[in-house]
Amino acid sequence: MTRRPQIAVVAAAGILLPAICYARPDPLILTDPPNDAVTRRTDPVVPGGIIDARTGRPDLIQLAIGGWRPSTVNPATDPYTGAYVHSDSAEIFRLDVTFKGLLNPPGRLFNGPFNPFQFGYTPLLGFIEFDIDNDKDTGGELDGTATNRLLANVARFGARPQDSIGQRIATSAADYDFDFYSDPQFERSGEDFALVFCGCSNVTIVSQDGNNDGIFDPGETWVVRGRFFQRAAGYSDASSVFGGSAERLYDPLVNVRFQHSLSTGNTTVTLVFPLTMHGAALLTGQPEQAIDFDVSNHVSVVEAIHDLVVGASGPLFGPVWDLTNRWNGRNPNDFLDPSRWDVTALVGTSYAQPVPGAYFIWTDVGFGLPTGDVNGDGLVNGTDRAIVQSVIDSNHGPVQIDGFSQNFSLYDVTYDGFINSADVDFYGGTPCPADWDGVNGVTSSDFFAFIADFFAGNADFNRTGTTDSLDFFDFLMAFFAGC
Repeated sequence: MTRRPQIAVVAAAGILLPAICYARPDPLILTDPPNDAVTRRTDPVVPGGIIDARTGRPDLIQLAIGGWRPSTVNPATDPYTGAYVHSDSAEIFRLDVTFKGLLNPPGRLFNGPFNPFQFGYTPLLGFIEFDIDNDKDTGGELDGTATNRLLANVARFGARPQDSIGQRIATSAADYDFDFYSDPQFERSGEDFALVFCGCSNVTIVSQDGNNDGIFDPGETWVVRGRFFQRAAGYSDASSVFGGSAERLYDPLVNVRFQHSLSTGNTTVTLVFPLTMHGAALLTGQPEQAIDFDVSNHVSVVEAIHDLVVGASGPLFGPVWDLTNRWNGRNPNDFLDPSRWDVTALVGTSYAQPVPGAYFIWTDVGFGLPTGDVNGDGLVNGTDRAIVQSVIDSNHGPVQIDGFSQNFSLYDVTYDGFINSADVDFYGGTPCPADWDGVNGVTSSDFFAFIADFFAGNADFNRTGTTDSLDFFDFLMAFFAGC
């Protein structure tokens, strides 16, 4: 099929002109710092021995995604050999997610017998989400499903995403009110599709090498099959698709490759999936089929989008209208360039045994989400420290988080169940009391910021519990002393 190029606007001699922008034949590559995996629990109590010593912590390192062209004679049997191609000619996309260490496919976590360690000791769980239209007001999850996604859990890592989406995060478990229309709207994440490892459906082994014992060992390469690539479930009530795991869900059975490298020690998870119906024909080795919204036969990104566009034109109500209506009248071909998709990630592993009220142990988030960035500006600095200090001050001292670790707080950046001096000290250096606004050291702006807070009765500089003249004089002494 012929794909329309992306259109941009450029300025030439003060005149706005349209410019045609073709994507390079290179994937979009996102990186995440290695060795930053941590344990972020979701259980309602903290009993000993829940986390089995055998399990590791999935540590996200890199993601690559782009248009892909298999070069083998039969892509249906080997879609992984090939090359990246320009997006305007891509019928297929390839996704590679790389983790440090040995990770294995997940077995059943729920919706059946508890057996997450069916294929190895460190099952990969989590969600890689794709916002394909770069529109934060379309797509997402509803009901309890949303509480297992990034915006509901990123605060456990003491981080807030940049731009407006950062205002939608749950800053604590108190935000889990299951009311779509209450703030923050962590349900409305912008997710259109996701790579899903939830342990909620059967996973079968398509091929394996090594000792063929059904356990994913170092140096092995497997292909497994399951419902790993899904359209956002928040769209389901606007959908006409059938043939998936449930009515109106676009969640086809797909193959995913797990490959562990002995030389690097890393595990790479690879998905090759059709963008178009022609791509679906290539990957199945069958004649091209028309779009029919049947998830049990040929599937593609464009088919799933066509279903959204049709559904958005019909009568919709409530949350599904909010998530879907902006697809009305769109051209599905405009959203088939994977190098332009926005990507986020929340990954983790399983408890060693069933825990009532909890399924996941989160270990890493991506991308560009540093711990300590509580205001979502992409930086970890004195401004964030001042915000954490203000939380302590507004509560007249350290805060103990009730129900930790099922509960959490964005401002508990050390993740120990308390918001206290340890969280302030996390930012390093010697806190400068006179740097009142937390920006660029001590400047005149700190003086005026303090005066404004002083007359508002919110300048307890000496931490006595009240704002009075002593605070003013103590601040002046510190101000002229500098840092």
